[in-house]
Amino acid sequence: MAYTLTTAIAELKRSMIWNERVVVREPLEGLVDGSNTVFYTVQRPVSSTGITVYDNAGTEFSSGSYTIDSYEFGTVRFTSTAPTSTYYISYTAQSLTDTQLTNIVKNGFDKMEQEYSRGWYITDSSISSSSSSVIDPTIGGGLTFSVSRLHVSFYLLCCEWALAFALRKYAAANYFRYRENRASGVQIDRSMNADQLKVIMDDLQEQITDVVAQVADQSGDAPWGSFTPAGHSDQWSTGWDWWTDSKQDRGEIA
Repeated sequence: MAYTLTTAIAELKRSMIWNERVVVREPLEGLVDGSNTVFYTVQRPVSSTGITVYDNAGTEFSSGSYTIDSYEFGTVRFTSTAPTSTYYISYTAQSLTDTQLTNIVKNGFDKMEQEYSRGWYITDSSISSSSSSVIDPTIGGGLTFSVSRLHVSFYLLCCEWALAFALRKYAAANYFRYRENRASGVQIDRSMNADQLKVIMDDLQEQITDVVAQVADQSGDAPWGSFTPAGHSDQWSTGWDWWTDSKQDRGEIA
């Protein structure tokens, strides 16, 4: 089984603690007139899991009495009875949609290939060693990419770097973000600072540089990244040793 982009997104979210916010019993936005059935969450996009809807008395609705028409826009449609009073919802709000995160993990794959090119491919669903079918890439030692936590961690670091890079470009063009709604007023977010994101990118790049040699080693790619100094003649060595020693004797170097 090849490593899927769905798995990559789920694992990337573990390091994105800022991406998700738990919202408890928040009023749904929409016209309450006994005929309107479409309402919206205040914060969006929303996660596809952990959604609970309550009536005005706090009674939980069954999942069959409503549908989520859009996670990106937080659209809740009641399928049985139109609300006659304010309804409430508990959910997990996200800063980025799963569609946006799909693009991030694709960019992360490109970053991984730039750091250590192996001629792999990425499809709409998986990472593959073939351009015509989905095949879990072989990395050596009888292992494949999907079962190697070292290789997957390397890939996820590249995804985090791609995310920070995308956020930095956005932050450079937009100093702050704001959101206005009826329930909670104006919310201003200045957390996406371009200079701070550059620090994060540099830190991630250091981690990527450290781990890529380990990845190459696990793949059995011994010559990758290695350096073999050129041979020197006895005359050169003797001259260099003499020069070094003589500078030490003169006290010019320690």
